[in-house]
Amino acid sequence: MRRWALAMLVGCVGLLGCESGRSADGAEGEGEGESSGPATCEVATEAAAFNVALPDVDATLKTGGVPDLGCIGAPRTVGASTQVTLEGCIDVFGVGNDAKKGTEIAVFAANVDPSTGTPLATGIVAVRNDASGLVCDGADANAPACLAFACSSKGYYRLNATVPTHEPLTMRIKHPTDTTVIDTYLYGLTFFNEQATDAVVIYEAAMIFRSTWDSIPTLGGRQITGGQDVSDGVGRAVVAGEIHDCNDVIIEGASVTIAGLDSTMSIAYFDGDPDDPKPDLRRITTANDGLYVLLNVPTEPGANEHTIVAGLREPGCVGDDCSCISAGERTIKTFADSVTIVTLRGDFPVIQ
Repeated sequence: MRRWALAMLVGCVGLLGCESGRSADGAEGEGEGESSGPATCEVATEAAAFNVALPDVDATLKTGGVPDLGCIGAPRTVGASTQVTLEGCIDVFGVGNDAKKGTEIAVFAANVDPSTGTPLATGIVAVRNDASGLVCDGADANAPACLAFACSSKGYYRLNATVPTHEPLTMRIKHPTDTTVIDTYLYGLTFFNEQATDAVVIYEAAMIFRSTWDSIPTLGGRQITGGQDVSDGVGRAVVAGEIHDCNDVIIEGASVTIAGLDSTMSIAYFDGDPDDPKPDLRRITTANDGLYVLLNVPTEPGANEHTIVAGLREPGCVGDDCSCISAGERTIKTFADSVTIVTLRGDFPVIQ
């Protein structure tokens, strides 16, 4: 997800009367009332077929033109994976300014549970104050604490081991003792050889604070079950991300669902206003920001693996009897009192 996307998620922090999201039946708020919701269409994926709200517009790209979905069912082929060091600034999303010292960054292979499994590499966030005694304009210029001076969040990380390119990865951001830092999981990260300079890839890792988490129910009119206590390991989650095409360009007009969507959850989209982003209750598809958010997603053992699917209206079709085409899918896990971030970009590449 782009660095400003989750900031949009909390764009109505401090405002009164934010519009609520849609529940499984398409009704507003808590899913009550007589609304039968929008028409639906079926999106076929390799795993199953899913019903999404039928988009009320043809899909377009943020940059203009139509989405390239050529990699769906025919993934991009790439060369051999290489090992790279991952590092970068911390990007604080939503409410909050400075990175929290001691936050742990861990990266996992895609088939490993990031809440309990063994990571490929880990790192600790260093902040500017850690630079005391270092020669940041000389011998220690490449130390994370010194590099933090160039970060707006005043925090920088570097993993202690390399990670592979061309393979999907999961990142976890977690503080071992400070509950003001919300556990955050980034799924579907894939880095490419061409992104590396001297075997280093720069990637800004998201950090979300409790103040942002507490504001989320205002967004969708939906409380996060168990979200008042983020330290007890009991509660539901938030899933957010963007919908992109195979060229990594944001898609406007995509409809999103999650397997098992019911009236205890909500889906929300935003209005695409870069200066004053806010949820738009009338929308049933992504705006030109490509952003979606799913609220109150289950995390109970055995019920915390979810498939996120996006669909686009069949181009040129008019009326409510249109079919939909897939704009991608991802399978993720959710964990109590946490945020999972996943952006759909078509199928993962395949190594030749």
